[in-house]
Amino acid sequence: MSDRVVLLKIKSLLPSLSAKEQQIAELILSDPKTVSRMTISEMATELGVADSTIFKFTKKIGFEGYRDFRNELLSESYDPRISVHENIESADTPYEVAQKVFESSVKSLNDTMALLTPEGLDTAIDIMMSSSSFSFYGCGGSNVRTRSSFAPPSAATTRPTITCSSCRYRS
Repeated sequence: MSDRVVLLKIKSLLPSLSAKEQQIAELILSDPKTVSRMTISEMATELGVADSTIFKFTKKIGFEGYRDFRNELLSESYDPRISVHENIESADTPYEVAQKVFESSVKSLNDTMALLTPEGLDTAIDIMMSSSSFSFYGCGGSNVRTRSSFAPPSAATTRPTITCSSCRYRS
């Protein structure tokens, strides 16, 4: 796995995890530096779960075991400032703000690509195409992208019904 993929994978799996697995995930996400230096027994004791529960979690997220997981977590260059807005400083020039926004967008795309598999993409497409409907939602700048994704199906297609919603900020 490459830079920050462990944390991204855990975040992406979070909604589908069991309660104990979510507890493990939350600990890792809240303090990856500390967790990367813990033994499996220390982590299990901290959470009040069995060592085997931690081991199974690391297997579930794609590692051979806890040591493999911990080594990868140790090697990640953890940056807690995930959001582009948190990277922007009030003293930044407009050009610096633009650079940070572009860099964040490129990083987000690269991080997503690192998690993408052909099988996962095929599954997502199959689910969407077998659905009777699905919706797009967007706020702020995503509002424009949401609206541009909406294309009413023609009479000749069997695509699902697509609806589009957006929100607008008011001051």
